[in-house]
Amino acid sequence: MNAVRSILVVVDPASNDGPAVVKGRLLAEKFGARLETFECSAELHALRQVADRVKQTDADLVVKDTHHHTLARRTVFTNTDWELIRGLSTALLLTKPAAWSPLPTILAAIDPSHDNDKGVPLDHCILDHADRLAQSLDGKLHVVHAYPCKVPVVAPIMAGPLLAASISPEAMAAEHAAKLKVLTRLASEYSLRPANIHLEVGGVRGSICNVAAQVHADIVTMGAMLRNGLTRAFMGNTAEEVLERLPCDALIVKS
Repeated sequence: MNAVRSILVVVDPASNDGPAVVKGRLLAEKFGARLETFECSAELHALRQVADRVKQTDADLVVKDTHHHTLARRTVFTNTDWELIRGLSTALLLTKPAAWSPLPTILAAIDPSHDNDKGVPLDHCILDHADRLAQSLDGKLHVVHAYPCKVPVVAPIMAGPLLAASISPEAMAAEHAAKLKVLTRLASEYSLRPANIHLEVGGVRGSICNVAAQVHADIVTMGAMLRNGLTRAFMGNTAEEVLERLPCDALIVKS
């Protein structure tokens, strides 16, 4: 991640002193960056408005408020939020009312077990952004990778019920060790201690949110890739649910 030189804070005219403004000011101070606020209340063509302003200001980072419904533990995104998540090429920080801790924890959610090399640059991009945030805020950097436990299913015999074939503990341990080796090798480039490296077996949504809660993350950094002209969250179809259930702010970066 290059040094942040210009920050654009998108504000609602009805509330122009929310957490996005407060956190944007703090980041501008830490990065020595220029800060500009931009009022954007119209849902229609919001992405175009913000994207045009990003070009005019040469912004490296866009910051915007979201709202968290504590009862359901879900973030309430507006249409504008989703437009920016899916279509904005600049890094996007979505902020919630809770203040950051004095020494913030930044959690980078990555997926180093790719079938090809397309996701590798994105993993480095996620870690670069997370590492720069952690350094600038005098915080701590953690990394998490979650993968599902694969249980093969035996085909039905004589129209009988499906039988789940068990995986030996040795095979599961070998898979875990291999994934940990890849994750540790990538994390070592950022001088991460073993205690700050989290390899989870289970659903992506639950695992990332659980680790974020366990380490008291202030910001979770996630990636997105441009595919067929649309921004698709790197972690697949579960990405929207991850964003909605995160207990903290989210930084979305693009490859």
